[in-house]
Amino acid sequence: MNSGVTGRHLNELKAQVSTVKHVNDVLSHTSIAALRRHPQFTAAKAGDPIAAFAVVRELTRQERITRLAAEHTGAIICPVLAIERTGINMLPLAFAKFAGSVGGLRVETEIVQINKTHHTNSDAMHRLLNRPEFDGIVIPGQDYIVVDDVITSGSTIQALRLFLESHGARVVAFTALAGSFNIITGSSLEITLTEETLHGLETKFGIANFTQFLRQHHIAQAPEELTNCQARYLLSFRNLDSIRNRIAPQHSQVSIEETRSTSHQQMMLAFA
Repeated sequence: MNSGVTGRHLNELKAQVSTVKHVNDVLSHTSIAALRRHPQFTAAKAGDPIAAFAVVRELTRQERITRLAAEHTGAIICPVLAIERTGINMLPLAFAKFAGSVGGLRVETEIVQINKTHHTNSDAMHRLLNRPEFDGIVIPGQDYIVVDDVITSGSTIQALRLFLESHGARVVAFTALAGSFNIITGSSLEITLTEETLHGLETKFGIANFTQFLRQHHIAQAPEELTNCQARYLLSFRNLDSIRNRIAPQHSQVSIEETRSTSHQQMMLAFA
């Protein structure tokens, strides 16, 4: 990427940051600690739909869903449907259906994650290197509200957002039961790159070099595909070589199971 393209791309990134603030933050309902303390949480994460609905009913703030639905009339709720280490996580689907019922919105159940990334309880580098992949029919021009249970780095809902938008849809909001906060990466509920983070990437790495690095390691095609947490995590390294040194052992630890894809039909049967 030459300097002219670099400058133009940086300006485009800044313009994007300034225009997507309305879908920057995830609307949350409780804390991760409270969610994990719920007696039905483990069963819900392992695939028990009754446990999942119990968790959702007790922890979701219905007035927030009502307000969200009123702001985005006609939107479709699209949950993250994925198989995790502990089994089929039923919380996003239960949360989506509950929100759809409260808000009077349709719920999409045929867009699914087709690879096993095992993000639960994994570290930030693992999440960067193991991007979720989705499949399903997207309605071009349709507004979607992306839903998940827990936001740690935002990598999964960002991947779903990119999938929907690459097929011509619009993601107008995010909501989750809970999010996290880290002194280095900041709030996981802040998805889109902030101007401060973008400036940090430009100052420390240079946008052209950073973009090349992301593509070289199959992390992303452009900085704006990262969440703010992910970008801040990378900013915590001294330079790009330091990140490369951290990446090397992670690549060697990826197992066959972690990269194995699941067909769309198999995923649909799992959530039937």
